[in-house]
Amino acid sequence: MLRDLPGRPQRRLLLLSLALLGLKTGQFAADLSAAARAQDALPAILPLAAAALPRCADDEAQMPDPSDLRFAEPYDAQGDAGDTENPEENSSAAAAAPPPQAPPATLPAHYEDPLQPHNFKLLAAIRAPRAAPRVHVAVLDGAVRADHPDLPPLVWIQPRLRAADGGCGGEDCCPRRPPQRPSGHATAVAGLIAAVRENGRGIAGLAEVGDLVSIAAPVEAADGDLRLAAALYCAIEYRGTDGQPLRVVNMSLGLQALHGTALRDALAAASRAGLLLVASAGNKGRDIARLPRWPASFNSDTAITVEARRYDGGLARKSNYGAGVDLGAPAPEPGEDTPLCTTALAGTAADPAACAGDYGEFDRTSAAAAVVSGAAARVWRDPRYAGCSAAQVRRILMAEGRYCRDSGRPGVAPVCMLDLGFLDESRSVEDCRK
Repeated sequence: MLRDLPGRPQRRLLLLSLALLGLKTGQFAADLSAAARAQDALPAILPLAAAALPRCADDEAQMPDPSDLRFAEPYDAQGDAGDTENPEENSSAAAAAPPPQAPPATLPAHYEDPLQPHNFKLLAAIRAPRAAPRVHVAVLDGAVRADHPDLPPLVWIQPRLRAADGGCGGEDCCPRRPPQRPSGHATAVAGLIAAVRENGRGIAGLAEVGDLVSIAAPVEAADGDLRLAAALYCAIEYRGTDGQPLRVVNMSLGLQALHGTALRDALAAASRAGLLLVASAGNKGRDIARLPRWPASFNSDTAITVEARRYDGGLARKSNYGAGVDLGAPAPEPGEDTPLCTTALAGTAADPAACAGDYGEFDRTSAAAAVVSGAAARVWRDPRYAGCSAAQVRRILMAEGRYCRDSGRPGVAPVCMLDLGFLDESRSVEDCRK
């Protein structure tokens, strides 16, 4: 056939075409062979692929509810016996704690306070619902900042020292006047309790309070116990514009040196007056049953001493503990988890979503006590518990806690972490009419 083709160039062109066709045919055969081998291997590959890809039914393909947290069991305060200041610091459970995680970027629509994501873990850990009459709350501390844009109107009281029997000799023992110098510590405490909710600023406090009363109690002075006693008498005598007394007294402070019985007498008088006394346990990693701290070591059916916990229920590294501690609340330190964000002394923050400027981080037992004070005010706002006494509110808060840690002492109840989940339930924990 090639001989029949006219001319040598035509023959060369045909030969080249046939050669190229052979190459393509060979490649096609190779591809077909590879495909056949792949088809034979497919049954062995499919199970592996199925195992690697998650299968979700429609009802399973939902993101988990961020409020449905899973917590580890809290650990006992053992640690290194040689470390007398921080017995929890070297605990194996503390070393195994998960690294801090950023809070979710979004919150339910009703949160309009831009810094509230910083405290999302706190609200989730204690399952705090929204509440609806307000009670008066006092912060016994330094002076709360007068001009903070995220705090409600304040009442400032600067007590005068009293005689041993509590008398004033006819003077005004509790003058109301703005402070000369505000305290960052007191301002931080006040914010966790009562920062204005849903105002488009900063954070939301645990409760919407009636009067927020800042009563000066400079316990760092040489006669600090006498000054704290004077502040307690002012708290007992206080009446708001509505004629109602204080209900909650927060004392995120402590001292060990006492001059006689003046402070104990004042604490007993406040308890008899029906005030709920909330005190921080302290941050030395000590058993306060062995090394008393006041007012934390005061025992009464209207007094709550608070230790600091991580969000997973574990005892914070430096928190005091032991018999005499009644309740825990989340207030982790940096390195343990995300610290709380609250009101502070500094000027206006440039970034409204940063815990800076007018806001700052706060931790340890001072913050934990403030959380419990705010929680108590919130419980009293619930119509089911509005008629409760201080002793009844104390029982409710302690009975409904979770992540309980054995006190380690016979006959002493376990210490649990604050949990407000019962406020979202239809049941009543206690009938306060009894």
